[in-house]
Amino acid sequence: MSQLQVKGNVFFSPGPWGPAKGIDSARVELTDHDLTTSQVIWAGATGANNGGAFQGRTSEWQAMLSVPVWVVDDPGSAFPPRPPRGHWGTSTQPDPTDTLLLTARITHDDYGTFSAPFVYINDAVTSPPIFAPPTWVPVSQPPLVVAKVTTNNGTQSYNDPMSLKNAMDTAIDSGQPFSLDLYDPAARDAYANILTRTHDQLVDYLVPHVRTLPPIQPNMLVAEMTGGEIAAIILACAVLVLAIGAAILTVLIGIAIIYAISKGYKPIEVEMKTDTSGSHYLHVKFGQ
Repeated sequence: MSQLQVKGNVFFSPGPWGPAKGIDSARVELTDHDLTTSQVIWAGATGANNGGAFQGRTSEWQAMLSVPVWVVDDPGSAFPPRPPRGHWGTSTQPDPTDTLLLTARITHDDYGTFSAPFVYINDAVTSPPIFAPPTWVPVSQPPLVVAKVTTNNGTQSYNDPMSLKNAMDTAIDSGQPFSLDLYDPAARDAYANILTRTHDQLVDYLVPHVRTLPPIQPNMLVAEMTGGEIAAIILACAVLVLAIGAAILTVLIGIAIIYAISKGYKPIEVEMKTDTSGSHYLHVKFGQ
């Protein structure tokens, strides 16, 4: 028998709703992949209110082979002398080349479909949890806000980097004052370090960072920043944009700030604030 008793859970990615919020009423298909074929060995669903749990018994997952064997009909005898007799038959045995390699396909009417590896340990152990992609957000929870842009037309929230960058570019091209409220922790702290520092503090902040960015040398950088605080801000943003491992949101905001300064804008008001929900954000007001 090569059936499995599978048990698992499907969760949303960790967020404000907690580290393990189950996805209810999702269809689950477990597929076994072989060298040349794939087969669904179990299909079911998470419950309507059971924290994204599922379980069940699969069909046979391992392929079988017919192997020739010698079947003894008569073992023979030494006295009276009689030779053994038999015939060739076949025996069905598990295919040793068919190993267990499982994936789970998760489908939900509200979110779509995604696939992920499924790790089977044994019949008595619940498999490691399956996490949905970050784009799957509980219906009861609004998407995470990474930033807000306020213009003469009002305030708009954004939860993806490219939409935020486009909104900032539009505000800059309008020639009117605007403000940026930055909620993403990494980008918020990075630009707070830049926009709230004096010129001399920026020099001290930047010199150690540019050692990893040849051919720019620290003495060249300091010379460039003698033009004033705005020059220092531009170079600091450029260092963040070029940093290896910088998040795409951080990079795009840096590009937008450089673009704003090139159009004559200045960060004329910079302050860390807290909104009514207790979330900390960096408020940056741009003017000319």
